[in-house]
Amino acid sequence: MLIPHPESDLTLNIMVMSCSIIKYLKNKSYVFIDTLLKNFMKEDSRRDANLFIECLIFLYMLGIIEHDENYIKIKLVSQN
Repeated sequence: MLIPHPESDLTLNIMVMSCSIIKYLKNKSYVFIDTLLKNFMKEDSRRDANLFIECLIFLYMLGIIEHDENYIKIKLVSQN
């Protein structure tokens, strides 16, 4: 289980920042990665490209997103 440090700034927590990426991708088909990066960094001036890549890796490892060259989208989940 991922537990953030009690004294850490939660706005820069990888789980919180990854949620903002999911919210942006929620109702869209594939999104160009540069557009997603600009939107990600616009939400907080302390965010940078390194944090963006860490969030993408986190989401990819969890199986939430998929990519096709320079485009990213939320992975479709079948509901049985």
